[in-house]
Amino acid sequence: MDNSLESADTDILTDLSEKLYAARRDFLRANFESYVADTYYYTFDDGYYCWPSQTNGYFEGFTDLTDAERQLIETTSETIELVGVGASRIVCRFPTRFERAVVVKFGRCGMGESYGTGRVDNLIEYQLSTSTDTLPIVPSLYCDPVGRYAIYPEADTIAEREVSDSRRTELKSKMEAVGPEFRETELDTAENLGRWNGEIRILDYCAFETGSYPMGVPDHVDTDAVIRAVDDRRRDGTKLDIESPGTLISPRLR
Repeated sequence: MDNSLESADTDILTDLSEKLYAARRDFLRANFESYVADTYYYTFDDGYYCWPSQTNGYFEGFTDLTDAERQLIETTSETIELVGVGASRIVCRFPTRFERAVVVKFGRCGMGESYGTGRVDNLIEYQLSTSTDTLPIVPSLYCDPVGRYAIYPEADTIAEREVSDSRRTELKSKMEAVGPEFRETELDTAENLGRWNGEIRILDYCAFETGSYPMGVPDHVDTDAVIRAVDDRRRDGTKLDIESPGTLISPRLR
């Protein structure tokens, strides 16, 4: 990020990124019983959704801040404006620290070795967005060497009506050349798009795991042990399955 990123800036961003990472990690390392209580078998996906805290099927701390993350952002000495929260990254503005309009993407602690790993996403997005001028991604200005945070110019928000079907098709075609990981659903709404230098660009790109795996945190809890305990409760009738959002049914186990 040219010469405007001073050592004081990197120190502050590094410190906050480490604290935010630790806060999500501690949340994901909730005690074993929390996972057993809030892990369910979803019949329509034929799989287990492992998570330490659910409320009526809502995964707390998944695409919103954990309480500890929120407290860190609200109590830091810096003036911070929260822009958005995703499964793997937190996006903030620092209106009084930088001379130009930028946003900072902090990598959140991942839910698995690669799934939801914000630091990996930062590194991948930095490499892609700066490797060529042909990709329709807002280019990163700077990325921490291990992906703790990445800095981007702030794009203007756009309304749904500003994104034509032909433009979505064009964006999809250009991104598909990058690799099979890109999901067309990332273009479904204008939330992941913005106007930068007069062009509509993609604001967020991340890699996705392929193959079957339980949603959860094998890095932080023994997922197999959680599923065994969940199945024991399904068998003795103390735990129901989820057939569709908001619909619980009795398990059908042998």
